[in-house]
Amino acid sequence: MLKICLTALFLTFALAESGINTVDYLIKKSKAECFAKSQIRRVIMEALGEDGVINLNFFPSYLNLRNGGIHDIEAIVRTNDSIPIERTCWTLAHYLPVGFNGTVWFSVESNPGLWSLDIEDRIPFLENLTQTCTQHGLRVGIYSDAFSWVNVMGNQLAGSNKLRALPLWYFNDNDARNFDDFSYATFGGWNKPVQKEYKRGYYLCEFYCEGLEFY
Repeated sequence: MLKICLTALFLTFALAESGINTVDYLIKKSKAECFAKSQIRRVIMEALGEDGVINLNFFPSYLNLRNGGIHDIEAIVRTNDSIPIERTCWTLAHYLPVGFNGTVWFSVESNPGLWSLDIEDRIPFLENLTQTCTQHGLRVGIYSDAFSWVNVMGNQLAGSNKLRALPLWYFNDNDARNFDDFSYATFGGWNKPVQKEYKRGYYLCEFYCEGLEFY
């Protein structure tokens, strides 16, 4: 408990304009208020899991975050190419709360169970997914890292102009709150990311967070 409290105290002074990735856990109003006091400005929550099922904690957590003083709220989807694209986009468009205007991030992670298409079909699938969801009125982006991108897409340079036009959120667990590492860890043809997950697995306000974000 002492370690958690000291960590929270340190983060209170050190994390201005930072965000957290809370996965699919329920966030109570008291936790949201604590996040806000700790200078957390953005919270990213899982909207759809690997099986394409909605996270029932998203809606109540969204309301609690807003009532607790955090209004920059985004969503992440664990992309699974076996889930029909129209189903994914329809579910997001009808499930996300009224007034939600944050980015919906589609993850490209090296989990073999999520990618059943042939490698050459995966870029077109991701293009179609993001374009279809955009047509449903969603703001979309890509979440990945160089290692995962190579494993899923076949090589570091695989990509397309359509995907490169989308914002990129990338992961590198190096405790560095900057984008300096991206020049030698680039992938997919992106030149500039908009967000970085630079630390994974820690407690803030006695609440487990999957990642700490810099943007």
